[in-house]
Amino acid sequence: MRSIFLPILATTLTACAATVPSTLELALAPAAACGGWTTGADLCAAPLDVFEDRDLARPIAHVEHPGSYRVRWSLPDDAADRAEVSLDAEGFAISGWVRLTDREFPLGASQPLGPVLRAPAGMPVRVVGRLGAALRVEMRTPFRAPRLVRTTIACDALAMAAPEPTSTPEGAPVGLRGTVELADAAGGSVALTITADEDALFRATEERDGHTHVVSAQGDARLVIDGWARSSSVARDVEPWSDSGCDPTDTSDSAPDATTIRETAIDVGAAPGDTSRLAVAAGAEVRVIERRQGWVAILPTTSGVEAPAGAWLWIPADAIAAP
Repeated sequence: MRSIFLPILATTLTACAATVPSTLELALAPAAACGGWTTGADLCAAPLDVFEDRDLARPIAHVEHPGSYRVRWSLPDDAADRAEVSLDAEGFAISGWVRLTDREFPLGASQPLGPVLRAPAGMPVRVVGRLGAALRVEMRTPFRAPRLVRTTIACDALAMAAPEPTSTPEGAPVGLRGTVELADAAGGSVALTITADEDALFRATEERDGHTHVVSAQGDARLVIDGWARSSSVARDVEPWSDSGCDPTDTSDSAPDATTIRETAIDVGAAPGDTSRLAVAAGAEVRVIERRQGWVAILPTTSGVEAPAGAWLWIPADAIAAP
């Protein structure tokens, strides 16, 4: 997918180095039809609170580690802050609606964003809405300005799993000072202006005619700068650093004391009687928390699925058998 800078924005960026916009708006080529996307196998995925309907009024489940399962997402044309999801968490079938606010998804492949800027595979992006067949996404930058980049991508640009971080480019570790103009060649036309952050780390790979070729060195799926800056803007006395990423998660709770023997719907509430869009398959391992008039309140032991605060997951008592 080829990217283009918006003409008005390009003029703004190069006209005055002292006024770098806080948000960089980019336009990409039209995307194919958006039928949804699938995520999974991402240890860094944030917990998921699932609601019954799109009004997000009634919570029905909490999934502590959704990155352990395949989650199918779909975004209605008129929704900017919520999506419909479905997943199977070790026998617990869940479908409903979730908030998209502050939730990030990894890119499945590198996305070019201009002559000196690209979003690498694994770059976390926030879905903020639809634009025709494309998803509107927002990504954070490691700069003081612009702080955000907004653009459009195809649904299939989001990854099933976060790719491994890319290797750090060779070269001396450097930083960038203040407002920096970047070009795609030494002494070339300015393609992007940024206000650098003291913590942003780069590698200097080449020197030519008073300019330094710099490449982002974080190696942890942040926006990648690959361009030429004036050597006077390059800080040489910096220390490299690394990020250990996310630790593996343990979704187990405790030893089960029962197993479901048939598929059944799950009621969610302080007492049985409130139906939901949850179901459990035969063979799921559970703990029995309470028995009440032909019903049992259960706690899944291996899936990381929980009832929302103040509620339990209820199934008919004849749907379980002691081991």
